[in-house]
Amino acid sequence: MLQALLDVYTIDREIGKLDGIKVALVGDLANGRTVRSLAYLLAKYQDVKIYFVSPDVVKMKVIELGGGRPPPPPKKKKKKKK
Repeated sequence: MLQALLDVYTIDREIGKLDGIKVALVGDLANGRTVRSLAYLLAKYQDVKIYFVSPDVVKMKVIELGGGRPPPPPKKKKKKKK
């Protein structure tokens, strides 16, 4: 969490605001705790857009923030027989 706090401080110092920013988090999102912490902190600000960019093999898992169930995975389309 300390790294995420430092990242938020740096963004505020360099850009001058945290509300209404757009941030892309790129890389190994499945195993990076810092990325998850940073996304959690940034979500506390107003109108922040967070884009998660990674290959499918290392994309971020769904996390519950509101106590509800995560959405079900999309259904695969069945191929029609000819």
